[in-house]
Amino acid sequence: MLSLVLLAVGAPQAAVGAPQVSCEACIVVEDGAVVWSRAPDAELPNASTTKMTTALLVVRATEPDEIVQVSATAASVGGGGHDLSTGDVYTVDDLLLALLLSSSNEAAAALAEHVGGTQEAFVSRMDRFARRMGLRHTDFANPHGLDAAGHHSSPADLAAIGGALLEVPRLARMVRLPRAAISLPGGGTSTLENRNVLLETYPGAIGVKTGQTLGAGNVLVAAARREGRLVIAVAMRSADAAADAVALLDQAFERPAPEPPEPEPSEEADTVTVPAGEPVGALVFDPAGSVAIVTAEPLAVAGEAMPELRFEPAPQLVLPLVSGDAVGTISATGIDGETVTTRALARGSVPVEDESWFGSAMAGMLGAFARLAEGFTA
Repeated sequence: MLSLVLLAVGAPQAAVGAPQVSCEACIVVEDGAVVWSRAPDAELPNASTTKMTTALLVVRATEPDEIVQVSATAASVGGGGHDLSTGDVYTVDDLLLALLLSSSNEAAAALAEHVGGTQEAFVSRMDRFARRMGLRHTDFANPHGLDAAGHHSSPADLAAIGGALLEVPRLARMVRLPRAAISLPGGGTSTLENRNVLLETYPGAIGVKTGQTLGAGNVLVAAARREGRLVIAVAMRSADAAADAVALLDQAFERPAPEPPEPEPSEEADTVTVPAGEPVGALVFDPAGSVAIVTAEPLAVAGEAMPELRFEPAPQLVLPLVSGDAVGTISATGIDGETVTTRALARGSVPVEDESWFGSAMAGMLGAFARLAEGFTA
């Protein structure tokens, strides 16, 4: 399943100085925290960054080698990279590579029809997916991102989608490839070049997706990982989205790494343990004598003080007893009501001093565990 980070968008921060960027709307986040932003909730056409959501839905519903046949409708979309023809047959993962690297609109349409039956039905899934992610500024009209009325997203929403994609290993491996070869329907291969130029020019770059249309301008969702730090930058309607993404990523990496969040105090109770071999009382056989009973295994329960203990003697005890004989069960109940049980063992021996005791004898309990508070470990 997809992991999804909702971004807490706040006012732009300028601890390192505002980056020099051309984007109309942009954001840079590290571990879900906003480093800097400009109009992070602006609803703008988002071009082929749409394909991140398409890919996320496709991987949830398919296997990598699943076969897709391209329909005439999908083949007629046009635009983007790696054109398809009616009747072409590809694997799902080859079409995903065409979708994410060369930004093939026809691959997006073919995959949408394969998963949803129709592109319209698939787009409905995309909108439901956005709502489940809590994305309030994203609506889809198609699976590829060509300009259409009502089709838009925002920098904050795209950063969340990009983060979700990077949590899916099958997709994360693809978007970090500068190029990849896919099999062609007629035989042979085709090499796809990733349109994200940062992959070979920016240290630590690992994705994610480019986009460009007349309405959207230049759009880029970029991500880089350095020394365990994951930073995602989004530039929308940029004069130069790649340059803007570099400035935004630098803005984050030039800051000290954020302090790890303080661990939330645990609401779980402390654990108290009655160790194995701990004497928990005594059995008295009058006139044969008495013997201490101990726990066979540790009893760990929730609490800070001595737990409530209960001894259940075996239905019949046969004398003589020797050390280690089972004489019943010991149960401990924690403050949360949970009970754990182990065998109760004799710690010593009880001989037969009177033939009348040979056979069965009733067991009684002394001490009522009053002395058990000492010796426990927390």
